[in-house]
Amino acid sequence: MDGVSGTISERAVTFGLGDSLVGIITQASRPDPTLPVVVAINGGILVRSGQGRVYVSLARRLAALGYRMLRFDLSGIGDSLTRGDGLSPGNAAVDDIRLALDYFAAMGERVVLLGLCDGATLAAHRASLDRRVVGAMLIDPLIPRTARYRRLHLQQRLAHRTTWSELADGSHPLWRRLKMQVKGLTFSNSTTPPFDPNSPAVYAGLEAVYRGLVDNDVEVFALFTGGMQHRHCYREQLLDAFPAIDFGPRLRLEYFPSNDHHLEWPPHRVWLLDQITAWLQSAPFRDRPERELSDLSPRRNVQDM
Repeated sequence: MDGVSGTISERAVTFGLGDSLVGIITQASRPDPTLPVVVAINGGILVRSGQGRVYVSLARRLAALGYRMLRFDLSGIGDSLTRGDGLSPGNAAVDDIRLALDYFAAMGERVVLLGLCDGATLAAHRASLDRRVVGAMLIDPLIPRTARYRRLHLQQRLAHRTTWSELADGSHPLWRRLKMQVKGLTFSNSTTPPFDPNSPAVYAGLEAVYRGLVDNDVEVFALFTGGMQHRHCYREQLLDAFPAIDFGPRLRLEYFPSNDHHLEWPPHRVWLLDQITAWLQSAPFRDRPERELSDLSPRRNVQDM
């Protein structure tokens, strides 16, 4: 597949283990060699186009500004084949991103990773390991809940009319949890306990990832939406979750309580494109030189989350 207009082109590519990964490269006919390349990662089982084709729109917008962008399907999703090498899903996805960088980024070229939801957490994980990555745009990444989160979340729920109507008619999740406890069906006895970012193992993995971003001098834009209130609900939650990490000036935080995580409303997708474009155009890594060749070896491993 080639061609979008006379100045922007798109082509399908395969790469990775046995050319099992499939992606699309979008670029201008004359991309700006001084700009970093952008690699977009989806969350969950979403394919490379993104929710509401947001990555397609973003790639074409950035190409008009001189950027090159790769969007691709992680192994086992969309057009990409499964790996078959026995890696856990998390480690396999992080390695898929490495393979994408090996294919897409020239030696010494700077890379910005972009991810949404699970894709944001994967992008942060790879960026914490890879010296090629100078920037990470993280949209609703996984972060632990904090004491302030619990207080604010409770206040928000108590102020919501739906909470009281669900408590009155018996449909609120609180009643279901109480019934399970009465019957002895607690989560601790379940074979599939709920995923908890505050569990010691997951927390340690997340802390290592975010500390790795600092150690790797990655410029980070962490953007949170109100559509994930069951995980985060205020701007500084990332800082409060990891008080031992000094993020310094390379971290930008934003929280938009009225915006939808799933980008189902077109104005929300336009808003996101505006946020990403503005950050890329103003981020300090635009003025940073290419990484030295000696810096391109991967850093230490981070435990799979």
